[in-house]
Amino acid sequence: MDIIDSRRLIKFGNSSHVVSLPSEWLKRHNLNKGDSIFLQENGNGELLLCPVIKDKVDDLKEIVINAENKDIKALDRELRSAYIKNYHFIKIIDKDLNSRLKDVKSIIYGLSSIEVVEQTPTKIVLKDFLDVRNISINNMVRQMDILIRSMIEDLKLGIKGKKDYESLYERDLDVNKLYFLLWKVIQRAFSDGNFMRSLGTSYSQLVSYLWFVTNLEKIADETKRISKILAEIDLTKKQSSDLSDLFLNVEKDYLDLMKANYNKDYKLAYDVAVSKEINIRKCDDFFEKNKGEPHIAKIVEKMKSFESYISHMGRIITDLF
Repeated sequence: MDIIDSRRLIKFGNSSHVVSLPSEWLKRHNLNKGDSIFLQENGNGELLLCPVIKDKVDDLKEIVINAENKDIKALDRELRSAYIKNYHFIKIIDKDLNSRLKDVKSIIYGLSSIEVVEQTPTKIVLKDFLDVRNISINNMVRQMDILIRSMIEDLKLGIKGKKDYESLYERDLDVNKLYFLLWKVIQRAFSDGNFMRSLGTSYSQLVSYLWFVTNLEKIADETKRISKILAEIDLTKKQSSDLSDLFLNVEKDYLDLMKANYNKDYKLAYDVAVSKEINIRKCDDFFEKNKGEPHIAKIVEKMKSFESYISHMGRIITDLF
């Protein structure tokens, strides 16, 4: 139950004041004389008082997923949902499990920190080995960025005719793996105030981080999709040259955006947002020159989406500063 109360400030020494705390709140959090509390001022000028960060022994949550007669995509969604919700043990049961074991394990291998601890012809038991003490959201974002930069480099080669879609596709799977791990970490922080404070972040920042990495994952997806289209077609020399020039502008926006993120550069993030409109017009111009070619239309739409995700992230950066 929320406590709504008012307390008077009492002068303490020459430079401080004290205020008494409700005994109900102290009992609820098992706080006694000499214990420490955590103070944080939010953006509204309010001072938040929280129990000091303590090591928490997690309750070992378990979930059973009945996969019988379930479409593999539906099972994928259900398994990922259980993963993000931080279940420590996930049991998958299916009388016909052996017949689609390869598909089930491909889902499992796409989830970080999850391992198979028991397997029978009708059951797989998974355990989450994630150690939250070693988690850094910023480090995981950097890992996603490194993978996406390498995907972009391969995409540029694909525009010039050197196609390697399979390698790029594998790196997109690695981006997805990090994305779901970040989602899992952020979800845990939403429900565990001590863990959130151990990350050195606030609830509003976590919302911004989640939206930021969601757009980052979408950029990886668009890179993969453009590469797939290129793998199936042959561009003319003129189309290849024009598309290369166009994508260099899009790449620059992405690199500037991530630089703004790492350097906390508000002005650079704003400049990227302005650049979006220029590059969108260039995409439209490229499409007009190649009307009647469906594959060009698909590439242009995905490049415009790429720019939109970059722009979204630029606005989010201002919330993270």
